[in-house]
Parts: sequence; C-alpha cells; structure tokens
Amino acid sequence: MAKLTSDQSLLEDRALETIERLFRLRNEAQVGMFINESPFLIPILLKASGKLASYFPLSQLILEVAPDPDEEGESELVLYITTELPPQEAHARLKQFDYDWWLGVVKTARGRLCITLEFV
Repeated sequence: MAKLTSDQSLLEDRALETIERLFRLRNEAQVGMFINESPFLIPILLKASGKLASYFPLSQLILEVAPDPDEEGESELVLYITTELPPQEAHARLKQFDYDWWLGVVKTARGRLCITLEFV
C-alpha cells in the first residue's frame, strides 16, 4: 500500500512540474497547495491547456487561487486566459471553448475551477 501511495505521489509531483511549465502561477505555493488538495484537477488542467491553445494560440495561461464567489469561506482555482483580442471576439472564443469542451467536463472539476479571460 505504501508503494502505491509513493508512486501516486511521484506521478502527482511530475504532473505539478508539467503544470508549472504550461501555466504561469500567481502565488506558486498557494496554487501548489490547492492542486495537492484537489488532485482531480490535474488531468483537467493538462487537457485544458491543450484545448485552449487552439482558441487562444498567443495567450498565456495563468493559475491563481481566489475566493469562491458562490461559496463563502471557500476558494477556487482560477485559470486566466490572457488576451489582447477585442472583448467581443475573446468572449465569442471562450463561449465556443465552453460549448466544445468545458461544459462536458465542468462537473469533474467539482466547482473548484473557473476559466475566464484576463484582458491585457
């Protein structure tokens, strides 16, 4: 049993390293702790980065832990898509991403992940 836990921990560490390469982390320690507490987000984040690249190819993806506006005293992980696109076009792309992929997996995020735009 200890071996399984050790192997699982190693896989999660490798996944976190990959996440650090794919995303810019605001308050790295806080994001790392949040992901460690919610490891079910790891495959969602890894898949989302690839999917988002086709909708926002020049955008940087940022992860930050923020207060959950729907649950007092709770936090959520926010995935910001930075963009210089005009707001109407950016929102249309995000809406298409939602319909094409995010709405099909949002329940697996258990209310712990929000994907939104950040205009730069």
